[in-house]
Amino acid sequence: MGVEMIFEKEMRDGITVITVHLKKATFANADSFREFLIAAIDDEHDKFIVDFTESHYIDSTFLGTLVVCFKKLDCVGADLKLVCNERIEFIICEITKLSHVLKVYKSLKDAIDSFAVPHD
Repeated sequence: MGVEMIFEKEMRDGITVITVHLKKATFANADSFREFLIAAIDDEHDKFIVDFTESHYIDSTFLGTLVVCFKKLDCVGADLKLVCNERIEFIICEITKLSHVLKVYKSLKDAIDSFAVPHD
């Protein structure tokens, strides 16, 4: 399966939405994901959502890739938000405590709407 089938990029209301079409987001696809996301970042957009609702598992390598991309986005003043099902949200929020760094939403609509709310 090609990278364009595993990861899908679309624009919604000026926000780059990247959908991860993987049941298991693991080290096997982490490099491809990083390259895909960095290519999107290089398009000079400043609002990003990564949608993991199709995923049932995300490993530490893939999480590390998310953190690296988050840091790259933060350095250029861009914002990254995640959409996760309950399983992935549990991994990100409860196990790794990355929710202190990454913003997690239960639906794509909630994540998109959050961009309209001014930052604290």
